[in-house]
Amino acid sequence: MNDLKAAAAVPKWGSESPEAAAAADSSNSYGPTSRRNVFMGELRQMGIKNPDQIAVPSVRNDAAFLWTTVGVCSFLAVLLGQLPGDWGFFSSYLTGGIVLVVLAVGSTAPGLLQVFIDKFSQIYPDYKERVVAHEAAHLLLGYLMGVPV
Repeated sequence: MNDLKAAAAVPKWGSESPEAAAAADSSNSYGPTSRRNVFMGELRQMGIKNPDQIAVPSVRNDAAFLWTTVGVCSFLAVLLGQLPGDWGFFSSYLTGGIVLVVLAVGSTAPGLLQVFIDKFSQIYPDYKERVVAHEAAHLLLGYLMGVPV
């Protein structure tokens, strides 16, 4: 990578911090790969507004999916219970069983529900904004690492 930087192919390689630049100038031919601690004060000085919110997992989509599933299935179970004869009995219990299956799968193997949760989360207006910010972070990191963009 240092040879590519010298050839001006990746001009940003090693430019993300003074420590990284010093590491790139040393005999280390791998470039700036050393790790260091980053503190909240540094992130605030860099302009990040809420650094304490970085990497906090969100359960909003999971909770919304669960409550929507419970609400819709409960409503359908009551509605289908009004069908005549055994149809009302079986259909309401089968619809109620959907909630039990979602709870069982969600508590034992939540990754299996991730496809449904991802599709469900697309109805939120900030979903696309979050995806764009996430992908922009990938682009920024690649740029700072010197990947030709």
